[in-house]
Amino acid sequence: MQPGASVPRPARDHGCVGLRVSAMIGSPQAQLERRAVIHRLETDTDEAWDGIMTLLADTDGLALAFDVEEHAVITWEAGEPEDGAERSEAVAPVEEEAPF
Repeated sequence: MQPGASVPRPARDHGCVGLRVSAMIGSPQAQLERRAVIHRLETDTDEAWDGIMTLLADTDGLALAFDVEEHAVITWEAGEPEDGAERSEAVAPVEEEAPF
């Protein structure tokens, strides 16, 4: 693509929907509940919405359903900590006097 050329609309739409869905899934409330309800906006193209919903449906560990109002309801189970992450119960508290 040449400098200054615009991004084609379907790619831009797909990216916008993906970013919005990612932000909703990553929100603190959704993480606590392990559940996110995604509302389709009037500006979401069919191609972008269907593409993101297909991606979510094909993702291991996620359950995708639609409620009566056609909102996407995504749920997931708590996962194992990633490599390098420590579980809180495995970390022993250190009891030292404050130096001040």
